[in-house]
Amino acid sequence: MLEYTGERMVPEAADGNTFWEHVERYRFALSNLHGSRILDIACGEGYGTAALAANPDLQVVGIDISAESCAHARRKYGVDARMGSAESIPLSNATVDTLVSFETIEHLKAPELFLEECYRVLTPGGRLIISTPNRPVYHKHSPDNAFHHHEMTLFEFQNALEKRFQVSSISGQGLPLPRLFQRRGLGRLKAIFYRLMTPHASRAPLSEERLNAHDLICRPFSWRDSFDPFKVRLISAPRLQSACYLIAIATRKPN
Repeated sequence: MLEYTGERMVPEAADGNTFWEHVERYRFALSNLHGSRILDIACGEGYGTAALAANPDLQVVGIDISAESCAHARRKYGVDARMGSAESIPLSNATVDTLVSFETIEHLKAPELFLEECYRVLTPGGRLIISTPNRPVYHKHSPDNAFHHHEMTLFEFQNALEKRFQVSSISGQGLPLPRLFQRRGLGRLKAIFYRLMTPHASRAPLSEERLNAHDLICRPFSWRDSFDPFKVRLISAPRLQSACYLIAIATRKPN
């Protein structure tokens, strides 16, 4: 397994919240892919790339700046993982139908250059699925993340994307609990509710789940997923302000 430093999600070592957040982001991506040529930028350990590549009809490439991570992803999952920088993507112009970018833009010193690169490698009408921490909310939980160079507000995120992309939707992840559960003395009710509705989300991941994160991403959707506290949700703009993470779907504008 890769060393867990906190910069990349390593399924075998990450805390429960981090693990389930990442699983749900890739589940969201799987249900919103466009075309057959898929790029997973900053693919890290490779579990997400492996989930995307589980569909034999898709051509999936993972790219990460860490040669060690790419070698690990190839060895563990058999995926096409290549070393490269998000600010200089080693692919030709207009060769990607969907670009998936989770836990990427906030780590970069030149986020605007990264978005230009996303625009360059995507086909006209190609799709960008991208996440970022929502700075005002995220800072309450992690005020000093040494791996982040640029965090954005909802307004900044949308403005950065709209220079080159048509934003179709912005969803939220890590939303506050319903007001009922925030009332004093109802913590036990909250625990019972999640244990019944989404048992996996109310406990730490099991060893088998950690070893098979890519399979969890590909698992069939069920009605219980509607109650999952880690689910990526399309919500109203006022509620979006309280999300810990923002996930956008955007389309590459014509030249």
